[in-house]
Amino acid sequence: MISKVYPSKQLKKTINHSGMSVLQYNFPTIIRFGAGAASELPAYLTQHQLHRPLVVTDPVIAELPFFRRIIANLQAQGLSVEVFSDIHKNPVKSDVYKGIEVWDNTAAMR
Repeated sequence: MISKVYPSKQLKKTINHSGMSVLQYNFPTIIRFGAGAASELPAYLTQHQLHRPLVVTDPVIAELPFFRRIIANLQAQGLSVEVFSDIHKNPVKSDVYKGIEVWDNTAAMR
């Protein structure tokens, strides 16, 4: 993997195993994005012993092919994925409460 850290130290560019450019933004938490970034997810989750991820998205995204591929890729790596999509496109407070309820109800299985 090739890395380049930009002067701000908040943005880092890497070339992943597929030869695609992935950016990482560090403020205040790490956010990785770019072509191929989603393919890094199974290894990251496994490395951190997170075998039952709760993936949160809106109902429209949940039905799109790219999202279904991400979920299928996670499942193919042996991860048990729960998708929560009962939220607005721009989440509101009640969506957060519903998400907490889903998290609490699935936590016993983690």
